[in-house]
Amino acid sequence: MFFNEFDVFLASVVAIYCIAAGLAVDYVRQGQNEQLHVILEDMSELLEDRMANWVHSNGGWYGLSSHCRPQNQEVSVTEYMTIFGLVTAILLVAYFIVRFCVTFGG
Repeated sequence: MFFNEFDVFLASVVAIYCIAAGLAVDYVRQGQNEQLHVILEDMSELLEDRMANWVHSNGGWYGLSSHCRPQNQEVSVTEYMTIFGLVTAILLVAYFIVRFCVTFGG
């Protein structure tokens, strides 16, 4: 099986919060700010009644965030060289643009 129960429920938690955020944005854009408290109350009730025990038993919000963190956070030499090359290229382009503007502008 590709997903375990933890991954499926975590995806459900994220999906519910995304839907609530989308609804809140839609209500604000439509000028229906009075509906925001309904979303807040419903999300609070859902979290307290349905999700709180599961979140707590899986290490709390820290457990959820550590589950999603990539295992390898080391940066390789290739990545360092790529970042260095990009920064150098951006600085060179900026230098020539400034030099061109000063030469022809003043």
